[in-house]
Amino acid sequence: MTSLHPKHDAVSTGPMFWTVWHALSLATVLAVPAYYQFGESIASAPLNWMLHVVAMGTAYLGLATIVALVRPERTLRGVLDVVVAGASAYGTAILLLSFRPDIPVSPRVVTISMLLGVSLGLLPILLQRRRAYGFVIHAVLLFGVSGLWNQKQLGGIPVQVVFGNARSLSKVPFVIAIDQGIFEKYGLNVSFWIPPAEGESEIPASPFARPAHPDILVDGHSPIMFRMVTEANFAPMIAIAGGDCIARMHIVGKRGLERLEDLKGKRLGVNLQRSTTTFVAQLLARRMGWDPVLDISILQFGRDAESLRTGVVDAIVAEERSFAELQAEGYPILADTLDWKDPMAGNSVLVDQDWLKVPGHRDVALRFLKASAEGFALFHRNPELARQTMTKWNGNMGTEGADAIYDRGGSFPRKPYPCYDGIKKAMEVYDSNEMRRHTPESFYDDSLMRELDKSGFLDSLYE
Repeated sequence: MTSLHPKHDAVSTGPMFWTVWHALSLATVLAVPAYYQFGESIASAPLNWMLHVVAMGTAYLGLATIVALVRPERTLRGVLDVVVAGASAYGTAILLLSFRPDIPVSPRVVTISMLLGVSLGLLPILLQRRRAYGFVIHAVLLFGVSGLWNQKQLGGIPVQVVFGNARSLSKVPFVIAIDQGIFEKYGLNVSFWIPPAEGESEIPASPFARPAHPDILVDGHSPIMFRMVTEANFAPMIAIAGGDCIARMHIVGKRGLERLEDLKGKRLGVNLQRSTTTFVAQLLARRMGWDPVLDISILQFGRDAESLRTGVVDAIVAEERSFAELQAEGYPILADTLDWKDPMAGNSVLVDQDWLKVPGHRDVALRFLKASAEGFALFHRNPELARQTMTKWNGNMGTEGADAIYDRGGSFPRKPYPCYDGIKKAMEVYDSNEMRRHTPESFYDDSLMRELDKSGFLDSLYE
């Protein structure tokens, strides 16, 4: 059997020493990056991360074999031999991992494994007889990975997510991801707050109050921007992904109205002042050249179909379910805002700016975006699944209604980057002294989506 140690150290380093040394080294090479990536031990890593474990473990064992064959002396040449051997072994592992962009491992994590592997391969050569120092270093590294003793609950990393108050079409890709178990696939245990249904629905509302400070909010971005510049105590939030970046609602009027011009001086129902329906109402007023206060009444809490039926308002900015109902009942459709091609910062993945800076949260956000992007891909690639989910989400709208509404989802992007143009449009519509303190970049962070895109993950969802 070939000795793994220098010739002059034959007395002090027997087979038992090297067996223990490499066992501890292998544990460290895998445990430290796992803690860096997940904030916990490797035992709680998702299954698709196991390819990384196999690659890094194989690379380290390959390095140990190379060291045994090279038999380096404690000289500069010997050290360089080990460095080159380690770089070769880990370079092969990195190359293999690059062909699997679905593996949630950043290049930085691979680099940490490589540096640890080479360092631990060199250490016993440099220490010679001072083996005890090496074992102390191992102990410090292993016990320093506190995630080994602090396991998160089974089923994945817990995350609290709130859906906005409306059950809009743009939330369907996220609902698909829930139904298909995609969040669990990426190692998350997501607790969703589901808003009340408008009518019948197979997906019940959450039986608990809406959390005030969730980890992630899936809601209209323009309303959040509005609150950021009108409420002094509202915590700044940023979009890390979008998905609903074009105004695509309908203006539905009472019977007798025929054109948008007929709405001048009338009452237009919207949801809340800070909602996307109000944003569309503001777009309407600008488009018609009207004063949004004096030429038309924009009324909150009046965007549902019943408000139009009872005459509380003369028209509504209708989302999908109300539009389907009112169209079937013969109410006049005054405008399809999708024809306007106006950008909008609609439903987006939103997080508190400070939350994203907490160690481990960036990884949670990345996992959530992977699951969400896969939900969008299924929406586009599997229309039947999307329609089934829509009918569960929005109640019994019928096949014809589901088909009509699904077609409007064609405006959803394949790569759900933040709604750049919609953010700029919202800044324009809600122009104010406070808004002018911000730049568009104040409202989004697209670095996570760019990371996924660069890795090839987003493209792989459509192959």
